[in-house]
Amino acid sequence: MILKIDSRLKNALLLAFVLVLILFGMMYGGIWSLAAFIICGVYFVLGNEDVVIADLFFLLPFASVFKYTSSSTSFLTVLLLAVMILFLIKRSGRIKKNIVIICGALFVVFMLVINILHGNVGITEVAKHLSGILLIYYILEKRESEALKRVIVFFGIGLYISSFIALFADSIPNFYEYVRHVGHNLEITNRFTGFNGDPNYYNISLMLALLGSLAIYKENKPYFWLSFAFTFFFGVQTYSKSFLISLLMVIVIIFVEFARMKNTKVSSLLFVIVIAVMLYMFSSGYFRSVDFILSRFTDSSNVSELTTGRSDIWLDYLGHIFSDFRRMLFGSGISAPLLNHRGSHNFYIELLYYFGIIGTGLFGTMVVSAYRIANGSARRKFNVSHAATVVVLALYFSLQALFSNELYFQIVYIYILCMYCMSQEPNITVNNDETEIIDR
Repeated sequence: MILKIDSRLKNALLLAFVLVLILFGMMYGGIWSLAAFIICGVYFVLGNEDVVIADLFFLLPFASVFKYTSSSTSFLTVLLLAVMILFLIKRSGRIKKNIVIICGALFVVFMLVINILHGNVGITEVAKHLSGILLIYYILEKRESEALKRVIVFFGIGLYISSFIALFADSIPNFYEYVRHVGHNLEITNRFTGFNGDPNYYNISLMLALLGSLAIYKENKPYFWLSFAFTFFFGVQTYSKSFLISLLMVIVIIFVEFARMKNTKVSSLLFVIVIAVMLYMFSSGYFRSVDFILSRFTDSSNVSELTTGRSDIWLDYLGHIFSDFRRMLFGSGISAPLLNHRGSHNFYIELLYYFGIIGTGLFGTMVVSAYRIANGSARRKFNVSHAATVVVLALYFSLQALFSNELYFQIVYIYILCMYCMSQEPNITVNNDETEIIDR
């Protein structure tokens, strides 16, 4: 008798096996990660498209260690590019030419030309952007709420599993060969970063996962409460000012969403109790990490100290960019060295520095146009997807993300939240052929 395994269980078992191989690859040699890459490749070619996309989001938090060596390109980048090309081939002859795909193609061509003119083709960087743009194009066709919800849940589960594993980083061989060691100046301890290597980048993932759990609250209440608990537990260990600010923003959003829901008195009461307990723990000094975060605000005497010197760096970069007309229009290309050996610490300035006004305009037009398609043309109330957009746009003011593994995944995750929230509104329907929203 042949034992039949449920497809969801089979997918979960495969992902668990792949994670074991990835961790073995980090600890004992890249051959294990290569095996995980081959297994994923075969499974993704044969698997259901919706499941494959969700699996990629699940693996995203492990991208920094899913490599042959610590300095090589992440296998996740290769998998995403291969999957997107495969999906594109399947849709041969059925590709809709819209402003998103046109601006995306022009941006890739512009990037290649500028890179070549500066003596560096930048294959890896171009591949990341190409696969990300194809992912944007692909996801905009996905309107089934179950497929969207699967991505939301899988990303959160992957993030929290990776976070729990990262708690034992000091006991994992070679962990810090792949993940940057970040400390702080009050204690002999490290700022928690998950597998990101930077607490601020990690914070974006935490906030998106929490907002995603809020979006599907009505369908999965336990997941939301677990997500809130995990976000708080891991977030306070980052010693990050951005975490405290963004968490407070998200808490306000949660209260607003609860106020809009029906039959949520018990949940609202429970949430108030949780907040009360948090405030008590803050005031009692139970969380020394929170005391450290607050001291970073109170000890700052000017804007430079409050931004940890970032505002000075921003001014230096802007002065450099706009001091030359050609540089202002076309950028310096990805081969350009960091200015004064310091990163820009600002995604928008980073775009201008490498690609100038023209490249930034193409990228921005593509992203905004895709957002309008995902969000719909009907007037709707401020919801979780809009909140996620505001949070990420704000956090990108102090982070570089242009060549990160997470950039396009985070952008697409926001589009997914937009489409999911839209699918839950009973007075709105979607016309997939025209990609527009119609009021009933």
